Amino acid sequence: MERIRSGGWHKIKASTSLALIVSAGAIASVNGGPLPAALRPRAIVDEIWGNVNITASVLEVYNAISHPTCNATDYCVQLADTVVPRCLQLEGTAGCWCTLHDPVHYCAICMSSPTDNTTTPDQSQAATEGHAHYHLGCVAYQAYLDASTEASV
Repeated sequence: MERIRSGGWHKIKASTSLALIVSAGAIASVNGGPLPAALRPRAIVDEIWGNVNITASVLEVYNAISHPTCNATDYCVQLADTVVPRCLQLEGTAGCWCTLHDPVHYCAICMSSPTDNTTTPDQSQAATEGHAHYHLGCVAYQAYLDASTEASV
């Protein structure tokens, strides 16, 4: 069973709040209809950590998932079915994206090193760039948390 329909992906440059809203629409089309009210983001917060918008970085990986190479892998399915809807529901907070690391990380790795020819160079590049930016943003977010913890002790 194909969990992610190939016709449902929208290629967008997810670098603004508008692009994030459009990506929420992409989730709806992937899942076959509009997002349930509980999953519709109230407002996407552009959290910038280390000069990186982590939400945009994850959506760059998400929007690049290839068919059938990576869309059927457990990590890419988790990214599409669980991580993206959950974190958008939580308004795109860094804490959500960075805590749910493995699906983002390993799906991006699948895309950057595909096992067949169904992944285009553009998809590989988008996944690689999104993945690199994701890690830069999460490292900056973790450094902030560590500094905050030290300051409060």
